[in-house]
Amino acid sequence: QPQPQQHQHLQSYQHLHLHQHQQQKLTGAAGGASKATSSSQGPAGAPRNVLRVREDGSGRVCIPGLSEVLCSRASEALDLHKRAAKLRQQACTGVNSTSSRSHCIFTVKLEEVTGSASTATNAGRSSQLSFVDLAGSERAKRTNNTGNRLKESLAINGSLMVLGRCLEALKCNQAAAPGAPQRVIPFRESKIT
Repeated sequence: QPQPQQHQHLQSYQHLHLHQHQQQKLTGAAGGASKATSSSQGPAGAPRNVLRVREDGSGRVCIPGLSEVLCSRASEALDLHKRAAKLRQQACTGVNSTSSRSHCIFTVKLEEVTGSASTATNAGRSSQLSFVDLAGSERAKRTNNTGNRLKESLAINGSLMVLGRCLEALKCNQAAAPGAPQRVIPFRESKIT
């Protein structure tokens, strides 16, 4: 006699950090700090994995090497988020003593897995929600940034400018009359978009 279909709900978690136009994961497979293979450094000299943005065969944006950590409870995901947030790049500027030097993306995925207990498949529904924490724009005159801090400010401001241009193009395309030419959305100009 065939077993009835069972439904399980899985939650997974990803935390991505964008510092000076480079993506870096903040969690490893075990949910702790990532073990890096690159020379990029985080707080207190902790190495980071530098990742690349790609499109898969279906045209969806993906980041190979970005860990996905399964969580059985929301409290586990929150704990992972707190641990990863402590590893974010921060520095003192003339305006803020703990200024974020990076953008951060925290993604929660929910999947409904269907099948019998012995042969579960991913044929069910799935959803994904991303929370984005953007570093704030900075004026060099106010922050008194020099050297590496100034380079970080330029990267932050540049990515925020591209994000603004993308949002403006989307807004214009939505407001355009049917059949009117659509504006090109410059999403490839920055890794945050």
